[in-house]
Amino acid sequence: MSVKGRTNTRPSGSPRKLACPKSEHGLVFPTGAGEVEYHSNIVVRGLAPVQVAAGVVTKAGKAKYTAMHALRHFYASWCINRREDGGLGLPLRSYSTDSGTPLFR
Repeated sequence: MSVKGRTNTRPSGSPRKLACPKSEHGLVFPTGAGEVEYHSNIVVRGLAPVQVAAGVVTKAGKAKYTAMHALRHFYASWCINRREDGGLGLPLRSYSTDSGTPLFR
């Protein structure tokens, strides 16, 4: 399977593929029934429990962030945080003029 010039080189018997439900739509991460996973289900059953387990919660004990976009900010922070603080210590290179997205090296 090729997407935008990239070819999937994973072996057909990979553990993820064997455990993944069959999908008529060719989805990578379908629901248990092989259908499209809705955003709200991903947040409620995936993102929120991970935050609670990690202690990223409100005073009421609920997940602090309710949008998947929070993962992008977490990743960017992790990349630029100092190594001694648990980050990768990557320098912030510049801001792209066409998209406004910070680029990392």
